[in-house]
Amino acid sequence: MLDDKTKMRRWELGTAGNVMIMGVMAIALLSVFGVTLVSRMIVDSNAAAKRINASQAFYLADAGIQLTRRYLKNGFTADTTWNNIPLGAGTYTVVFNDTTVYWMGNGGGDTLRVYQTISTGTVGCATRRIIELRKRVTEVGFNDKQFITWREDVQNEF
Repeated sequence: MLDDKTKMRRWELGTAGNVMIMGVMAIALLSVFGVTLVSRMIVDSNAAAKRINASQAFYLADAGIQLTRRYLKNGFTADTTWNNIPLGAGTYTVVFNDTTVYWMGNGGGDTLRVYQTISTGTVGCATRRIIELRKRVTEVGFNDKQFITWREDVQNEF
């Protein structure tokens, strides 16, 4: 029969490996948690950067709209294109057209003279496009410099 000291040594030898296995499992679990956390932070920072680029691209496209408003205010109406104008972190391109559209308003087919602006802002891989239609108001009581405007942000790629 075994004495108490021998029984104790056998028990100590049997549990020493278990503690090591549990320690390795705890380290592995914490490593997986850490890797998941870091990858999540990278994905979130990439998404934030894309949103910032998209917002900057929108404001660049708006700068193109403002350019054509100044163009009209000074009395110019000829078709014009401004390509890749650098501003801030990106560029914008503006296409301005003085055009006539067919309109079915007021019960009949009328033609309206409108000014179409297509402005595209680009920052990195983000692109935003704004289309604006402006009609010069010529009714009595209106200044010739006033406009009726339709505007739409038609593209949101990022």
